[in-house]
Amino acid sequence: MTQSNLFTTCVAAAAALALGACGGAPKPAPKPKIVKPTPKPKPLPKTYEIRLFRPVKVGFSYELAVMGSRVTTVTVKGKPRKEAWEYSYSATVYVKAVSERGKPTAEQHEVSSFILTKNGKPTKMPPDPIIVATIKNGKKQFKINGRRVKQGLSQVLRAIIDLDKGSPSADELYGTPKQQKLGESWDVNKEAVMKAFEAPFKNDSLPLEMKNISGKVTLKEAANKNGVDELHILVDMKIANAAPALGRAKPSAGSVAFSVDGWIAEDPSVVDFGNQTKKLVVHAETKRFVLDYMQQQAAKYTYPKKKTP
Repeated sequence: MTQSNLFTTCVAAAAALALGACGGAPKPAPKPKIVKPTPKPKPLPKTYEIRLFRPVKVGFSYELAVMGSRVTTVTVKGKPRKEAWEYSYSATVYVKAVSERGKPTAEQHEVSSFILTKNGKPTKMPPDPIIVATIKNGKKQFKINGRRVKQGLSQVLRAIIDLDKGSPSADELYGTPKQQKLGESWDVNKEAVMKAFEAPFKNDSLPLEMKNISGKVTLKEAANKNGVDELHILVDMKIANAAPALGRAKPSAGSVAFSVDGWIAEDPSVVDFGNQTKKLVVHAETKRFVLDYMQQQAAKYTYPKKKTP
């Protein structure tokens, strides 16, 4: 072998050893890893404290505007007889006395407008009426300019003016200790409902039973209204197979439905009820007649603005 061939063979062998040691042809450089940013956790939905009862003190005042109706239909042998009351009411309200828990037990209403009709006929009202509402023996009593009012007008005023008769509070009936998110619902308190409705369901009534009570409360939405953060609360309750006492005629079948659609200040320390709409429907059947009762009412509460210090 010539020196030239020997040199070529050695170079080839060295190259083979080098390639073997490196594993063959050189590999391409690895691509840099793309690190995706860690997504920020979504904020948890806000929860709200549900406090429906707001205590007040003597001397507290507010403006009240109410529109409503109460219609009673008694059907005897297929022939209905209807009594319809419609009313529009505006007054400045002054709290004169409160219960231990802070709910009014006496109020004075300086009425600016009171339009009341029975079956379409207007009821005469004294000019510039001042209505004093009190509680006596667990019942609401009313005087207009110092005089007791008649039964029909008294029933209308019972719907308009809310005083403390010792019944369960709104929190006991419809509240919850758990904070709630928008859109969430919870059950009404059946035991409190039994107590609140017990008076008209005594004696010759079709009595209430816990199993026949159903109802939900819903936190619908939150919004700022006139500078106040408010919560929109809905109550929808039904009582099956129950009817109040109807004199000597004992009901054999019946039902009750009650709903509230209203706003209340989000801050539990703020007394502000915004707008409230209520509806009560009662159906009762006896051997002699069928009774249907419906009461609807929309109320607007306006409170004096706090002075800026």
